[in-house]
Amino acid sequence: MIKVCGMRDPENIRELSMLPIDLIGGIFYSKSPRYIGDRTDTARAFSSLPDTISAVGVFVNEDLAVIEQQKVQFNLKYLQLHGNESPLFCEQVSRIAPVFKAFGLSEQFDFSILAEYENSVVLVNAAAAIRTMSAGLSPVEAMAGARASLFNGEALRSLKAASEVC
Repeated sequence: MIKVCGMRDPENIRELSMLPIDLIGGIFYSKSPRYIGDRTDTARAFSSLPDTISAVGVFVNEDLAVIEQQKVQFNLKYLQLHGNESPLFCEQVSRIAPVFKAFGLSEQFDFSILAEYENSVVLVNAAAAIRTMSAGLSPVEAMAGARASLFNGEALRSLKAASEVC
């Protein structure tokens, strides 16, 4: 599965829609430099995606009503949550659309909490962990502007072990 995220320019979205990708993501977090806001031109571009590409909305600690409104306006097929959303909140959001729940990976991460997010696809964000450790940011602040980075995947070995227990 290929996902291109942080898209807000309608022309970029149209050009990407001609490539063999699966998902195009837009950031709905006002503190992000890639924040979409209520841009109607971007909403039209997301709504015009071919059936082979699905739109994903990325949110951080947003109200359910706002998520619902943005889902409709931007024709979002998936909702990606990057904040401190509880399992109960993720379950409520999953009634609107399928949920990707993101967690910032660190050496102290407790993989056992993932079992509580049974209605979500879990994403582990290594870039956020690197930003957290190097900049002294909270996990939520780090995830809000995370970009791809190199990461020592040794911590993922315990993810496999934790998922086998669940």
